[in-house]
Amino acid sequence: MSKVFEVVSYELNSDATVEQAVEANKQSLAFAEEQPGFIKRSVIANDNGQWMDIVEWDNVEAVEAASAKFMDDTRNHALLAVIDQKTLKMQHLDVKASC
Repeated sequence: MSKVFEVVSYELNSDATVEQAVEANKQSLAFAEEQPGFIKRSVIANDNGQWMDIVEWDNVEAVEAASAKFMDDTRNHALLAVIDQKTLKMQHLDVKASC
């Protein structure tokens, strides 16, 4: 099985600050780091308010298992609170080549 990248794009709620989003992402990272199959996570943003969370996993089963636990873990609640849910887009992409 190939590695999988989970790519989540979003914008922040109008009342959320960058500092709140960064802190919320740190709390959520603690959850991710405990999940079997987790490899790496990067959170990136631009000056136009677009954010992207890129998580590398060992396989799709690891992604699915972590996703099943995500909403129930309180370390993710602050992140959910700062995201404008109508802008949220999630994709799971298989690695086809690596350089």
